[in-house]
Amino acid sequence: FRQAGLITNRTVGEGDYDRFRHRLIFPIWDGLGRPVAFGGRQLPDSTINDKSEAKYLNSPETALFNKSATLYGLHLAKRSIIASREVVVVEGYTDVIACHQVEHQNVVAALGTALTTTHVQQIRRIADRVVLVFDADEAGQRAADRAIEIFFSAPVDVGVVILPDGMDPAELMSSTDGPACWQ
Repeated sequence: FRQAGLITNRTVGEGDYDRFRHRLIFPIWDGLGRPVAFGGRQLPDSTINDKSEAKYLNSPETALFNKSATLYGLHLAKRSIIASREVVVVEGYTDVIACHQVEHQNVVAALGTALTTTHVQQIRRIADRVVLVFDADEAGQRAADRAIEIFFSAPVDVGVVILPDGMDPAELMSSTDGPACWQ
């Protein structure tokens, strides 16, 4: 459990604590569908007192898990991406899951907001077009700006979509006309 980052040493006192406490836990798979890590999203009604704690928390890097080389949902999206030659990149686990639930299956997420050149290389092998759909908040827009710069070095068409009313993809997909609007 310690190597997978599920438990860690207490900073005060003895013993261990649950690193993903007060979070919804998501398994993270590699591109072949093998579980390599876990991610946790802070629950909306969380009792975490420290508001500086990250909204998303991933397992630490290990021999099996390299955050900078892993795209969340790639093992599920790969077939659809290859067929359409298009990949949609979103910010979070819940965004990927919401899109896949309504049959938009060419969607993946970087683990955190930073896309890397390794991500670009993976995407470039299976897609000719990348659509970035990041959150409309300031952090999402900065992430989109950084991602565009990284993709400019690759021979791939890049587009950016800004969702209506500051929604994120998961919120959009849960609305009545969300899946049609996504198209």
